[in-house]
Formats: sequence, C-alpha cells, structure tokens
Amino acid sequence: MRRGAALTAAFVLAGIAGPALPAEGGAAPLPVPKPMSVRLADAVLATWPDPGTISDKGWEYTTGIVLRGIAEVYRKNRDPRYLDYIRRFVDVHLREDGRVDWGADEAGHNLDRMQPGILLLLLHEETGAARYARAARWLRARIDRFPRNKAGGFWHKQKYPNEMWLDGLYMAEPFLVRYARDFSEPSLVDEAVRQIRLAAEHTRVPGGLFRHAWDEDRNAAWADPATGVSPQIWGRAMGWFAMALIDVLADLPPDHPGRPVLVALLREAAGGIRATQDPKTGLWFQVLDKGDHPDNWLETSASGMFVYALSKGVALGVLDGTFTGVARAGEAGLLDRISDDPVGRPVVGGAVEGMSVQKDLAGYLGKRRLANSPHGICAALLATSAVEASR
Repeated sequence: MRRGAALTAAFVLAGIAGPALPAEGGAAPLPVPKPMSVRLADAVLATWPDPGTISDKGWEYTTGIVLRGIAEVYRKNRDPRYLDYIRRFVDVHLREDGRVDWGADEAGHNLDRMQPGILLLLLHEETGAARYARAARWLRARIDRFPRNKAGGFWHKQKYPNEMWLDGLYMAEPFLVRYARDFSEPSLVDEAVRQIRLAAEHTRVPGGLFRHAWDEDRNAAWADPATGVSPQIWGRAMGWFAMALIDVLADLPPDHPGRPVLVALLREAAGGIRATQDPKTGLWFQVLDKGDHPDNWLETSASGMFVYALSKGVALGVLDGTFTGVARAGEAGLLDRISDDPVGRPVVGGAVEGMSVQKDLAGYLGKRRLANSPHGICAALLATSAVEASR
C-alpha cells in the first residue's frame, strides 16, 4: 500500500491519528494525520521496542544515527517516549567507572564508534545527570589517541591505515564541536575544522562534488596511485559530508575563524547537490555524477541527507532561499519511497546497504537496496523533521 488515499485508514488501524478536528455539518470528525517524522519515530519504537536490537553492532553509528533522527523529532515535540528510548540504548553501554563499552573495538580506534557520543551530550543537556558527562569526557579523550596520517587526518578505522573517508567527518566532528560548546574546550573546534578542511581539499572535484575517500599513502586497492583519491562520487558519502558541515555550523561559534571556510564548503557542496538532482523525482543517484548510466539508480539515504542539510542550511541562514525548493522537491521524492506496512507503519525503501570504499563504479552500483535499513530511516527522520520545521 502506498501513501495517498489509503493513509487515513492506515492511521486509524495503527492508532496513530492525531486529535480530531470538527467536521462541517455535524459529521463525525476526521482524524488529523501525524507528521511523517512522528510516524517514522513511532514506527521505530514499535518495530524495535528494545533500541539495542536496531542493529547488532552495539555502541556504533548504525544504531546511533537512527537515534540521532529520533532526537531531532524529540527536540521539536518534546515527547518523553523518544528521550527515554535514546536513554535506554545509551545506559546499557555505560560502565560504572565512566567508560563506554566499545565491544570488539575496545582496544582499537574506530570513528564509527564516536558517533553515538552526540547522544551523551543530548542526555546530559536534558537530564543533567553526571554519568553522561563522565562518559562524554571518556569518549572525548579517546580522540587524543587516534592515529593520524602524515597530514594530521584521523584514520577512519585502525584497519584502514592513513585513510580519510567523508563518512568519518559525520561520525566525529559534530560530537567534538558540541562537546567543545558544552564543556568549554575551544581547541576541539579548531580540530574539527582542520579535519573537515583536510578531507575536503583531497576529495574535491570540479562542480561542487567530493569523492568518497582519500588514502594518504596511496596503497589502498581503490586509491589513485598518484593522488590517493577514490574514483567515484558516492551519494551517501556526500550526504555524510553535507550533514557534518551543517551540524558543525549549527554549534560553531559565530566568530570562529573557520566559519567562513565551512560556510564556503557547504555552499560549494550545495551547488553540486542541486546540479545532480534528478528533475523527475527530486531524488539523487547512488553515484551522483553518473545519472545517465544505465545501471545507476536513485538512492534514498543520500537523498534524505541532502534534504536535511539543505533545509537546515536555509534555516541557519548559510544557504540562500532558492535551496528551499530543492529540498522540498527532494522531500516529495523521498515520501514517494515511503510505503505503509499492513498495520500502517511507514517503511522506507531504496536505501543502499552499508559499504566501504569501492574500487570501481560497478562496486557501487552492484550493492543491495534495503527497506527500513538504519541509513534510510535516519535520513528520512532527519529530512522530514527539517522540512516540517521550515513550513
């Protein structure tokens, strides 16, 4: 069942209709549909009552990004169920000595395990509980031990020596800048700006686009032997990049000297995003600049990430108002990718599975497309929240 005429019945079946409005002529009142962002958040809570079952990776971005999307809905409607859901995931991973359980990466380095730190800062802000501040300090201290390439860039993971991925910018930099704001450590802001600039400088191509990754020692299977840069412009990598920029800018001090640089990067990327939008659907392709390739396809998670970043960019005043139309066209296309299950819960389709850097175009185009994957749900939560807030 698709969106549209069947939605009202789905709302009633699922018990998710909003307050009734008076109807004309004394007829029975019609239910008021809930915003899509709320429907998506409620579906997550109903599908995975235990947030630890969203994925089996523990304290890591795969669950963290879904909860980050729910946090955005919570900030808008203050529904305590959402904060409690986030808290239950976080509390399971906190140890009595203040450390966070990193599971298999306990002794190693992995930027993917930094991302849920943003949830610690949310919970500390909302509850004032000291345990969340202790855990955030422990997580922040790990960044001091992260290995770096010769240019000073954090390795993405210990098993990927000297590699910087655009993905990693979203995993670490928003946490570092929010931590710096909350705990008065301005040097972390400088570090976050440095990391973003370094990755951007090495992955940039003309037209406002950025390739997936850069290997400083140029020996990865995918790396150009002369530059170390990966060969393709993956949509979701650009999505991570755009979201990292907008979330960092939201917390960056207005007078920070790196702010104009990051604003310029966001505007550059936004231009590339606008230029590669599919005019028929409002969505974006799995490989952004090859929309005419017969094996390429429109991908949901990157599309939602772009909608979020563009909408927030306009709201923050760092992108001009013309991007509102781009974002809303993208949201319309995204909503067409959301169907209803038999009980009326939304299902986000068409998001590519998780992947590492690929060595060729076929590697990106041959990946599976999933329904209700964490990447797709996160992107849909963030996108719909941002556009709904702009109306």
